[in-house]
Amino acid sequence: MNAPASAFRSRAVIATAAVLGLGLIGYALFSRQTDEERIAEVLTELEESVSFEAPPNPLTHAATLRGRFAKLVAPDVIVDVPERSLIARGRDDLARLAVVGTTRLQSFDVTFTLENLRVDGDAAKAGVEVLTEAAHGNQPRMSTRHADLEFVKADGDWRLSAAHVLEASDE
Repeated sequence: MNAPASAFRSRAVIATAAVLGLGLIGYALFSRQTDEERIAEVLTELEESVSFEAPPNPLTHAATLRGRFAKLVAPDVIVDVPERSLIARGRDDLARLAVVGTTRLQSFDVTFTLENLRVDGDAAKAGVEVLTEAAHGNQPRMSTRHADLEFVKADGDWRLSAAHVLEASDE
């Protein structure tokens, strides 16, 4: 009588382990981040990449941006800021313009607020509000702009491929 009870317990343990294993596999498959969540993460990482609290060394800052942009920005990215007559073509040009544009600042902070996002296969378009706070000396200046962004998915990673920044509405 002990042998059948022992066999029953062994089967119960095996069945429980199988159910747990299937549950973990299901969790791994279905709990992955959505494309929308991954694009929002790229925006957060871009915010962190370009923001600073104290004036960085321009050479170090440029090298840091190039490294971060390699992960977050498509190689042939185009960023257009007509208000300032700026067009960046490619990662290196974008990093150069980001450094030049913030050289005289004591601090710089940018926040992207995702207003709309449409994912279509390996491409996505987003509308964002861009809030910047730039301090030149002790005078912080805030401005808000709207930007139309495009993203591409390459090797499973989303990267910014284009940005068109509209005119500022200073506060």
